[in-house]
Amino acid sequence: MIINAAEAEHDIEHILKIFDIGGQNRYKFLIESKEYSMIKGANLVINVINGKNYIESLKYLNSIQSIKENYNNLHVATRYDLMEPEDFKEIDTLNKFIDFPVFYVSNKDGTNIDKLLNAIISVVSAPGNYMPRNADNTLRESKIIFTGEGGVGKTSLFVRLKENRFLENAKLTIGQSINAFRVYYKQIF
Repeated sequence: MIINAAEAEHDIEHILKIFDIGGQNRYKFLIESKEYSMIKGANLVINVINGKNYIESLKYLNSIQSIKENYNNLHVATRYDLMEPEDFKEIDTLNKFIDFPVFYVSNKDGTNIDKLLNAIISVVSAPGNYMPRNADNTLRESKIIFTGEGGVGKTSLFVRLKENRFLENAKLTIGQSINAFRVYYKQIF
């Protein structure tokens, strides 16, 4: 079991290296990159709620699962604060075709960000999903890929996770951006 802990109360320090892939690449980087095949961590597929975008995300999820079996995929639907009841019905219908956890978050007001961060920690703290960075295995590093169409909030999600604030007027990421932040937690066996 994993429990988030304040920095002073932790026994594990985990560096999360985030690969924010610009949406214009349409996931090409991930499928062709040697870096992708060496990833120990998780893949977050991020989208907004509309049928076309969501179907594209599902196609991508299926294609990466066939390339890298047993990869840790989390599906993140942003703009939770703008969702209507029919949006949830559409997503629930489409989610029957995938086998990944789905998180509804709002980058703007922070809704469910804590649940997403706990899920990320649960995934990356599992054996085989991180690289130990010291002898006693209390400093770990994982790579997390943020993928999705352009303008869905990947960069805003990173800022919300790292700094717990909303990034106003974010610009589209061109190519890829690599950033990191640390999380602290207690590992309970």
